[in-house]
Amino acid sequence: MPTIEHKGTKLAYEEKGSGTPAFVFVHGWTCDRSFFAAQAEHFAQRHRVVSIDLRGHGESDAVSRANLYAALSTTSPGTQKSFVTRERFDSEWAIRGALRL
Repeated sequence: MPTIEHKGTKLAYEEKGSGTPAFVFVHGWTCDRSFFAAQAEHFAQRHRVVSIDLRGHGESDAVSRANLYAALSTTSPGTQKSFVTRERFDSEWAIRGALRL
């Protein structure tokens, strides 16, 4: 699985398809990028799709419990900018909404 390094942590991701706008899928608490597998397959037929494993989830590096929310809150925005520089559609579930507030 490909990885990207963000603030010293390796984050796993999967990339499929091409086209704009790009779709960036960010899973919720206790899940991994496979949570959006069906949606990623569907949209990859006409769009670039990136599915990310948050820190401590899936194949990404673990994070200590003491820093969990701080680490998670800095993962998604920074990594999304690394993958997509033009138009994008973000799909986030559950915990990501709370972390963005």
